[in-house]
Amino acid sequence: MAFRFRLATLLRYRQLLEERAQVELAAATLALTQESRKLEALKEDHRRLQAELRQEQQAAFTAGTARLYDLALRRMAGRVLTQQAQVTRHEELVKTGM
Repeated sequence: MAFRFRLATLLRYRQLLEERAQVELAAATLALTQESRKLEALKEDHRRLQAELRQEQQAAFTAGTARLYDLALRRMAGRVLTQQAQVTRHEELVKTGM
């Protein structure tokens, strides 16, 4: 008579759970990578806008132009902060394994 492991069903269930966790972790890691790339793109846009403003400041520019740059920079900074929060949330998901 062959040996039958009585907990084989439990073992298969645990393996299934582990496989699901690995898939979820892979998805969370991918999402983190995507959100991090978005954050870096926003930061680059913000740096570019700041550089553009510095160039405009060296030339004569109107108060209206200065106000537009100020509004654009503030909005961009807000988007950077929002995206940073998204990245942090995804980092936590990856760290905790979902």
